[in-house]
Amino acid sequence: MTKTEIKKITYQEKFANICETTHYADLQLKEKDLSHRLAFDYFFTQQELRIFCESAIDLRLWGEPDITIWYEKVSQTINQGSHFKKKLFGLLNDYRSELQKQPLVYHNSKKTWPQKEKLNIQVEKTEKKITGMCPVASSKTVCCNLRTIDAVENCAFSCSYCAIEPFYEKKNIFFDKNFKEKLQQIEIDPNRRYHYGIGQSSDSLVWDNKENILSDLMGFAKINTNILLEFKSKSSKIDFFLENEIPKNVCISWSLNPQVVIDHEEHYTSSLKSRLNAARKIANMGIKISFHFHPIFYFEGFEAGYLAVIRDIMTNFRPHEILFISMGTLTFARSAVRKIRRDASKSQVLKMQMIKNPEGKFTYSKEIKDKIFKLVYEGFKPWHDKVFFYLCMEEAKFWETLFGDYYKTNDDFEKALLTSSFDKINK
Repeated sequence: MTKTEIKKITYQEKFANICETTHYADLQLKEKDLSHRLAFDYFFTQQELRIFCESAIDLRLWGEPDITIWYEKVSQTINQGSHFKKKLFGLLNDYRSELQKQPLVYHNSKKTWPQKEKLNIQVEKTEKKITGMCPVASSKTVCCNLRTIDAVENCAFSCSYCAIEPFYEKKNIFFDKNFKEKLQQIEIDPNRRYHYGIGQSSDSLVWDNKENILSDLMGFAKINTNILLEFKSKSSKIDFFLENEIPKNVCISWSLNPQVVIDHEEHYTSSLKSRLNAARKIANMGIKISFHFHPIFYFEGFEAGYLAVIRDIMTNFRPHEILFISMGTLTFARSAVRKIRRDASKSQVLKMQMIKNPEGKFTYSKEIKDKIFKLVYEGFKPWHDKVFFYLCMEEAKFWETLFGDYYKTNDDFEKALLTSSFDKINK
């Protein structure tokens, strides 16, 4: 038995162990066969197997020729020998990097998705808190001190970039049986203002008034007139708000993207037209609205796509109807990246350079972010002194580039947003 054969026998156990820490189990059969063969021929380390498996999945999700085709092509350009593995990974890294530097390419044809999973809705009495600070609040970014209320846990939608799905098991939806009681226990200082958001743990409108959640929240807003209660959504289910008296400190906001992005990345959500029509109906009722360009995608034709959305807003709405407009880009925690690769639903959201921000999350480069923010903000130029604009989850350097300044403390940001909002609410 040769030394290489003995080494392969020894490597067998190591390979089984390192497979468990990679996406090897998520590969398709031909990808697995290639990964297995190369791993045993060149004794891949854990890091090398991880990179190779992630690359195989990413190429498939991005609609590129699969890794077996790529390997067949490049292997013919590398001389076999002791440096084959090093050269192979160098070429793989260069190939992925070149792809990630380019904007996403979406075809205009509407993306079709598998039939929606059946939701498993549960109403439970739990000891969980329903309030907290925004889950992405950080001292390393300029944050607005948003507080959250978790009316429902887990979402009916399935956006490819979702940050909350990794924390829940498939489509198990949880309603808190003690929700009204817990709302009444929230401590509110009557001498200060607060911004509470519904929609961080699940879309805020899609459930309508199931289990009386909207009725209970309206009661909470009516009693606590010093809070701004925001319902953030990608839904157009607004009947409750059209049929009931709504406290004036309630705001309905919509996350917006060009329809081509919605078709490819925001699965089962309402169309852009439906969202804007719903916003128009809400504004007609005298209820304040807001819009979130978050996350903004860097794709081929993004300039025309976002400017078209901006034109629709400025044509169909008036500044006094809108409390604020926010901007933010794709940002991924490691858990979200793992889930996207594990689920393997064809999405291009990971086709980006993956620059780490101060919190260790992955996002676009500063150059791309600056380009994106400038486009959207300048598109709203006639409204700059009429609507409150801000960046969400972004570092001070992006504020300085876009606005020329930034809030030195999160408390200052919170005060400015709430002062602007209540000035419009109370007019």
